[in-house]
Amino acid sequence: MKEKDVSKDVVIQQDKIFNPILGIIDPRADENIIFLGGIQDPNEMEKYITERGNYLLINLYPVNIQDLEEIATAGGVMPPKSTWFDPKLLSGLVFHDLMEK
Repeated sequence: MKEKDVSKDVVIQQDKIFNPILGIIDPRADENIIFLGGIQDPNEMEKYITERGNYLLINLYPVNIQDLEEIATAGGVMPPKSTWFDPKLLSGLVFHDLMEK
């Protein structure tokens, strides 16, 4: 895998929009960014522009879990707020050792 796979939506968002166009260097600390997790109704998303006075809304597909695993295995780091994926796993399945005797 390349060090930085530019095909990932979140990387394009950071490298091509946030930083050069909007001047957002650190999305974690910028007060102008609102994160909406999960699948949202398009009509509700539109309200963030029409009723709440925002100028831009970016809606990305959830990260494919295989992509997330590949990036983590390669020692990569995803941009902030980019690791949302569906469906969510129940934490018991993630933290319980199924091979426990």
